[in-house]
Amino acid sequence: GYTYQIDEYPALVQGSGAAAAICAQLERIGERPGRYDAVVLVRGGGSQLDLSAFDTYQLGLAVARAGVPVLAGLGHERNVSLTDLLCHHSLKTPTKVAAFLVEHNRQFEEGLLRTVGRL
Repeated sequence: GYTYQIDEYPALVQGSGAAAAICAQLERIGERPGRYDAVVLVRGGGSQLDLSAFDTYQLGLAVARAGVPVLAGLGHERNVSLTDLLCHHSLKTPTKVAAFLVEHNRQFEEGLLRTVGRL
């Protein structure tokens, strides 16, 4: 029953210019302080070469400097990218990121309800 406001910031996620495109979108998001609680980077799976944009210094630095937590759901099971290591939380698929967010909110709500009950 939770609702989320989602703004999409599409970018190339593989190939030449992908890291720069993702960084540009992270920069756009950063220009709106206080608007977002988190950023979620998602894409479907692919080969190690397909995911190479997520192993660049440029993108790693942008993720580390983001003003809000960055969650990654990059759709790979075996490999760990630099982005996975530098983000707030890394999950293996976009679906698992969504489940993580719902569970996070459920736990927060339950904590609030326990506190209200004690009051």
